[in-house]
Amino acid sequence: MAGIKVPDWIVKKCMKFIEQPVTDICNVTMKSGICPDILKLVIVNPLHKKGDTENTQNYKPKSLLPFFSKILEKFVYTRLIAVIANKIIF
Repeated sequence: MAGIKVPDWIVKKCMKFIEQPVTDICNVTMKSGICPDILKLVIVNPLHKKGDTENTQNYKPKSLLPFFSKILEKFVYTRLIAVIANKIIF
């Protein structure tokens, strides 16, 4: 499944226009417990640390997540922290 790569700066500039649909997607994801497959895709690039460039041990993985995955992650994190804080207080 190929996705359309939208640059982060475009999403940030348009956020006030797409805020409600993105919120709706996050809410549906939370209610259904199913994350859209397109948000599970990640691009892993090798990042050279130091030393010989021919040695694979001298590289570390750098994961590039879709911007909307980061939004969903923050959404879930915020909800989870609210639930945990509510249980601790009472």
